[in-house]
Amino acid sequence: PFYATLVAGFSAYHNAELLVVDQRSLNSSDQLAEMSATVEQLGLQNGDMFIWIGNVYAGLEQVPWAAMYDKGVHTVYVQTEPVGDCLPVKDVMVREIWDYSFKNIEKCRNEGREAEVKGQDTWPTLRFVPSGFLQGWKQANHSRSWPPPTFFGSANSRPCFNAVQATFGNQIQVNNDVWNQLQFDTFIDSPTIFIDIPKFCESGSPIAISRLTLLLSAG
Repeated sequence: PFYATLVAGFSAYHNAELLVVDQRSLNSSDQLAEMSATVEQLGLQNGDMFIWIGNVYAGLEQVPWAAMYDKGVHTVYVQTEPVGDCLPVKDVMVREIWDYSFKNIEKCRNEGREAEVKGQDTWPTLRFVPSGFLQGWKQANHSRSWPPPTFFGSANSRPCFNAVQATFGNQIQVNNDVWNQLQFDTFIDSPTIFIDIPKFCESGSPIAISRLTLLLSAG
């Protein structure tokens, strides 16, 4: 959802024909391990923009952030988790941090103030960039009035899951096996009611917006 939103935004730019968008999907540990070489092959220079979406730490640590920053590349880290680190890698600055949650932005703003008090580097610019509605998605099946509830994601990081499950009479189905478009389209063929449980069950925690974007776009 975040990538689709960014591409739609860049496409709407009044001089979009001047932009060259080079998108890379990393689907294996080998690809993540070769991130440094992959970035070097791009030959990014002053005025180019490098945007990293997500917090796959195995890849983040391989990205030559400091080298790109020194070259004048406009480096952007898109934070996609309800609870996440502000910087992509400890002590490595990017020029901007894009986040979908005002709560996360406030957290990072406070970290920035603390860093400035300590005399550290200027903190990155923080921007609110939520994922948007996805046009043309297959619509969910609503053929049943009271279908069984489903939690879409991993219950392992929700210590309160068993208590929530008990309140639903142990009827909540857990699905953490949807990783591509075909699997998602098959998943929404079965009527269900989606239950959102914040990661770590933290009160006031931001919702998992990438997951919710998919569900709302599917109706």
